[in-house]
Amino acid sequence: MYYVDNETIDGIEFPYIPKTPKNMNLVCDMTSNIATRTFNMKKFGIVFASAQKNIGPAGVTIVIVKKDIIKERNDIPEVANYRKLIEKNSLLNTGPTFPIFIVKEFTKFLVQTGGIKAWENMNQEKAQMLYEIIDESKGFYTNKVFAPHRSRMNVTFRCRKDPGMEFLFLREAENFCLVDLKGYSGIGIRASIYNGVAFNAVKRLANFMIWFKKNYN
Repeated sequence: MYYVDNETIDGIEFPYIPKTPKNMNLVCDMTSNIATRTFNMKKFGIVFASAQKNIGPAGVTIVIVKKDIIKERNDIPEVANYRKLIEKNSLLNTGPTFPIFIVKEFTKFLVQTGGIKAWENMNQEKAQMLYEIIDESKGFYTNKVFAPHRSRMNVTFRCRKDPGMEFLFLREAENFCLVDLKGYSGIGIRASIYNGVAFNAVKRLANFMIWFKKNYN
């Protein structure tokens, strides 16, 4: 069974690992939330994630796979054949050396700064800061996601469901050096607060949201 743990457009995240029958392997795409919270990796058959959102630059995909589910297959191209990749220590072809180096350096930094659990706490605090402003705004800001399933990585909201007000929000935000906050069509505003977005940057957005409501409510 395959699933994506964090959906980035609407801002939905699984707060649990789905249960599967014993004879079924669970495959998870963690591209948008790997290294942002702890997971029991024993529950997965395969986990994969592109690095560019939370753990390094574009060009690297991290794959974690249980060796006992890998079978002898000759109908899979070598570049996508996990058995051959394992046999070659992930060096079946020439890898993108600089992005791999950056992933290594970030991983070292992550460990030195408390590990994934510490970053999980920080990410939860960043997201909660914004969701509290949304929930306490008395309808000025709205988020349609059921609270337990709200993403910690992608905080989405509307400004009174008014495109004109949202356009004003985005324009004013740029004056506070807050950019790229426009969500997908019909979503309104989206703040992507991945590992690379510092706590103080999210605090700056929170202060702006409070200021904007005070001046345009």
